[in-house]
Amino acid sequence: MKIIKNKIVAICIYFSVILLGLIFIPGCSSSIGSGMVKRVPPIVRSNLWDYLGQETEGYGMYTYVLFHRGENQGYNFHIRYELLISLIQSSTDSVQDYSPKDFEKTYFNLFLIQDGPNNQGLSKNILTKLSLITDDNELRKSLLNPGPFLISIKKPIGTAYKDKKIDEVLYLDLTNTNKAAMEEVVIAYKKRLIEGGVDGSGGFKPLKLSLLELILDTDDYITIVKTAYADLLK
Repeated sequence: MKIIKNKIVAICIYFSVILLGLIFIPGCSSSIGSGMVKRVPPIVRSNLWDYLGQETEGYGMYTYVLFHRGENQGYNFHIRYELLISLIQSSTDSVQDYSPKDFEKTYFNLFLIQDGPNNQGLSKNILTKLSLITDDNELRKSLLNPGPFLISIKKPIGTAYKDKKIDEVLYLDLTNTNKAAMEEVVIAYKKRLIEGGVDGSGGFKPLKLSLLELILDTDDYITIVKTAYADLLK
């Protein structure tokens, strides 16, 4: 009886989420920190990706793709991290495909990706630098999670660390993101950089993606309940 009751509750949540989506999604917008985003004239017009290495000045935005396993050694963060990398690389041109004369860097966001997931020290080093120079306590707290993360700033991390200050940051903590939603997350994040610009510091979590994740998580729960119920009837 308890399993059946849980199943009914899960189904009710599922349809409630769909109803909320139909009501709110058409007019929803992303927020950064508390309150609505203060829009600034977009600088970024497109995206490129490159491996982390020698920093190149001049891009309109730098988005670091990072992870931090933290103390939870059992957390399988590599699955989400490798999926995130794959989605970015498959939908974004590489810098290596172009000559520097082919494009104006100032109009591009550059996704910076670690060459191989095993060099945890590189990611942790960048996350530590970000934690030391940001005034955003929510960001600092998020960076203790396993990740992966998307963190966008307007200058290379080396330059920002030398300046000892970073005022404009857009970030996304994907620690608990449903894997089935990752593709939509990448699409939405890239769109946000192009259409919205970055002003101030705050997390990227539009209502559309929150509803999508809730629907997917609920759907996963229903599947688990269905399986348990079928086993009970055997």
